[in-house]
Amino acid sequence: CHDLGQHLGCYGADVDTPNIDRIAADGARLANSFCSAPQCSPSRSSMMTGYYPHENGVMGLAHMGWALGDEWETLPKRLRKAGYETALLGFQHEVPDDPERLGYEYVDSGTKRALGLVDVVDDFLAERADADEPFFVSVGIEEPHRPFRREYLSDETYDAYDPDEVPLDDFPYLPDAPGVREDVADLRSVISEVLDPAVGRYR
Repeated sequence: CHDLGQHLGCYGADVDTPNIDRIAADGARLANSFCSAPQCSPSRSSMMTGYYPHENGVMGLAHMGWALGDEWETLPKRLRKAGYETALLGFQHEVPDDPERLGYEYVDSGTKRALGLVDVVDDFLAERADADEPFFVSVGIEEPHRPFRREYLSDETYDAYDPDEVPLDDFPYLPDAPGVREDVADLRSVISEVLDPAVGRYR
């Protein structure tokens, strides 16, 4: 979830996320966590390798020419050595192509949208319901990602949050301007009307 951050009800944000909030209540909610880089690909590559971007060489976006080299021992590669089946369903951004290079045995990147991935995840899990072999599955959901309105919102969710009414308390570093309000309203709409319902269906 690219631009999500801590913008969830369980972190005190004024956005409706009942399904994600339930998972947080039943599991673990990290109260003081940090990413290694503000951009997607460097941060993801750090999680994959355990090394900072300046060490693993991914200091920019994968679609802009940066890529994790095949020599790196990634999380999926380590898990495969430990006997796990490894799968990627949906989005990744550590390499521009061939996500199998990251160590995944099974890859289905046909859809990256939250609601479209529900059936892909369900099918994957159903096929392994009686499996003795442990597995690791990375479900890469693209939402929320800017531009929110053009890419993700349907006519029904387009105005889920009114830009004039949306509070900006979660974004004290942004100016109170019409464009900012519209962007924050669209972010909240994608989270509450697309991402959270999809997560509820995964569960």
